[in-house]
Amino acid sequence: MKKIALIGCFLLGMSQLIAQVDFDLKTAVDTTQLRIGEQLNYSIQLKSDSILDLTFTEKPIFAPFELLEESPLDTIQAQGHYLFTKKYALIQFDSGAYWLPSQKIGINGSL
Repeated sequence: MKKIALIGCFLLGMSQLIAQVDFDLKTAVDTTQLRIGEQLNYSIQLKSDSILDLTFTEKPIFAPFELLEESPLDTIQAQGHYLFTKKYALIQFDSGAYWLPSQKIGINGSL
C-alpha cells in the first residue's frame, strides 16, 4: 500500500513539474498559394516566461517540399518573456494541393 501511495505522489509531483512549463506555440507561412518553383517561408515561434532548452530534429522532413535553407534558432528576451523563432525556406516543383507535416520540438529534454 505504501508503494502505491509513493508512486502516486511521484506521478503527481512530475505532473506539477511538467505543468509549470508554460509556453505559446505558433506556426506561420508567408503565403497560402504558390507558383511552381516559388519559395515558401515557414516559421515556428515559441513564447515562454522562462528560458527553455529547445531541440529540433537534425534533418527535418517537409516532404513533398524540399528544404532550401534552415535558419539557426533565434532567441529574444523582451518584457519578462522569451521568444524563440526557427525559420525554414521550402520549395516545390509540382502542381497540386499540399500540406506541411508537423515537426517535432524537444522542450527541456523531452520530445
